[in-house]
Amino acid sequence: MDSVPSSPKKRKRDQEQGANGSLKLVVVPNANSDLGPVLVSFPALQPPKDTPFKAFRATASTAEGGQPLMLLKGETEAVEFCSLGIDQPELDFSSQYMVGVYNKSTNTVRLHHAPMHVMGRTVKRLKSISQAAITAAPYAEARTQLGETFGSKKAIKAIRAAERNRIDVSAMEGVTGYIQGTIDSGTSALPTKEEAKANADLSRPIPPVNANAMSPAEVYNVHDIALEAELNEISVSPLIAASTVEERIALLPHSRSNWVNKHLTRLFGAEKLNKSSLKQLVFVSCMFAFKHSQRTLQFDGREVTQRRLEKVMPSSIVDGLFSRFTVTARGDAAPKVTTDMETRLLTHMFALCLRLDNFSVETELLAGDLSMPQKNVSKLFQALGCQIVKMSKADREQTGLTLGEVREQRKAVLKLPLTFPNVKGGRQRK
Repeated sequence: MDSVPSSPKKRKRDQEQGANGSLKLVVVPNANSDLGPVLVSFPALQPPKDTPFKAFRATASTAEGGQPLMLLKGETEAVEFCSLGIDQPELDFSSQYMVGVYNKSTNTVRLHHAPMHVMGRTVKRLKSISQAAITAAPYAEARTQLGETFGSKKAIKAIRAAERNRIDVSAMEGVTGYIQGTIDSGTSALPTKEEAKANADLSRPIPPVNANAMSPAEVYNVHDIALEAELNEISVSPLIAASTVEERIALLPHSRSNWVNKHLTRLFGAEKLNKSSLKQLVFVSCMFAFKHSQRTLQFDGREVTQRRLEKVMPSSIVDGLFSRFTVTARGDAAPKVTTDMETRLLTHMFALCLRLDNFSVETELLAGDLSMPQKNVSKLFQALGCQIVKMSKADREQTGLTLGEVREQRKAVLKLPLTFPNVKGGRQRK
C-alpha cells in the first residue's frame, strides 16, 4: 500500500509543535456550578441534527460524589427525547468521558469532564394512552374460538367440558364465609401432626415402644413379646442336664436355626448360665417353629398343627402364638397367618433377638434361617427403630470372617434416639 503524503498544513503544525516544545495536558476541575460539554447516546431513534436540546439541573438531590443531577431534553414535532437520569434508574458506567480542547498558542490540551447521557424517546401521540396489563384471557378466548372452528370432534368436546367445569369466582363471593366456616368445623376434629405421628407409631406391627426409654434395654418390654406366664412354663432343666451341644439342640422346639444354635452354645459357654436369657432363647425357638408351621396350618388346619407344636413346646405358648399372630375371617373357622400377622410375628421375634444379642444382630444369619433376602430382614429391623450398619474390624476379628465376607455383612443396631421409617401414604401402585 502506498503511503499517503502529508499535507503542507500538517507539516507546518508539526514544525510549530516541535518549536514550542512538548505537548501539555491539563485536567480542568469539574465545578458544580459550571455547565461543560455533554456526550449523548441515542440507542434507537436518531433525532435530526437541528433538534434543539436544553440542559436542566436538579437542585434538591445530588448524585454520588456531590455532583448535581442533570437532565437533557429535546423534542421534534412527533417525538420527545429525554435523558435517563432522574425519574429512571441511574446508569452505571465503568469509565469517564472527557473532551479535549487544544490551545495552539500555548501548545496545551485542556481535558474537560463530559458526562454521558443515554437518551430515551416518547411518541407524543401515545403519551396519553395507558398501557393495559397483559393477561392470558384474550389468548385463551382466541384459542377457544380457533379450537371450536377448526378443531376435531375430540378437541371440541374437551373445550366444552372445560367450559362446563370452569368456576365462576364472582358467583362464590357470597358463600365464601360459609364455606370457610364449614371447612374449619370439619377439620377441627382432625389430629395434629404430633397426634398423627403417635397414632402411626401405635399402628406399626411391632411391640409397644417405650418413648421415654433411657437405654435400648428399656425400649421393648420382654413381657410384651413373651408373656410372663409363658416364660414360666418353659423348663430349662432338660437343656442343663444334657451333656453335649448336639443333645441340647435336639431338645429345642426348632433345631434348624443357626442363630438360635449359636446363641445356645454361647450361653452354655459363659462362666455362669443366665437362665432368664435361656428361657427367652427357647421362646425364640418356639416362634421359629410356629413360623415354619404356616404351611401345615394352611393345609391341615389348626388342630393338626397345634398337636404337632404341643409335642415340642407348652400348650399355653401354642395358644398364645395362635391368638396373637393369626386372624380368623368371618364365616371361616380356620385361623390364617396373613402378611400383616407374619410381619408382626417376625418383628416380635427380632425384638427378642435384639435383647439376647446385646442390641446388635447379624442380619445374614436370621435371613438364612428364615429363607428371606437380607434386605427384607433389614427393613423389619428398621421398623423396630434399628440402624443398619457395616461390620467393624472388631466384629471381623470376633467372627473370624475374611475381609470380602465382612463387606457383605450388615448389623442391625438399636440406638437412642429411635428413628422409625416414615409411613408411606397414598394409593399403592399395582
